[in-house]
Order: sequence, then C-alpha cells, then structure tokens
Amino acid sequence: MEQSAPAEEGFRVGDIVTLWKVPSGTVYWLANKHSWRRYKVCGRVHYHPQDVLDTLG
Repeated sequence: MEQSAPAEEGFRVGDIVTLWKVPSGTVYWLANKHSWRRYKVCGRVHYHPQDVLDTLG
C-alpha cells in the first residue's frame, strides 16, 4: 500500500503518524516541545513542514 504524501500546506497529525510511525500523542508532545509552527487550513491543524523535518527527518 502506498503511503500518502503530506498535505501541500504542511503536515497534518495523520500524515506524521503514517509517515514516521509515531503515536498521535507523541506528535502533539513533539510539536509542543519543539515549538512547531502551526496553522489551520479548512479547520484542520497543519504543522510547518520544515519544523517537522528538522525534528523527525
């Protein structure tokens, strides 16, 4: 099964869970600990791709 690519606007929690195989609670913890920039697109939270990649990449 092919993995989904991150949303064009950034990474959603589901993207991070799927691509890096970490629990969603860990995503929220990492976002808080590393001060990931976040913003909403159509009511959904997206994390800035560079912040995510700097931490998990």
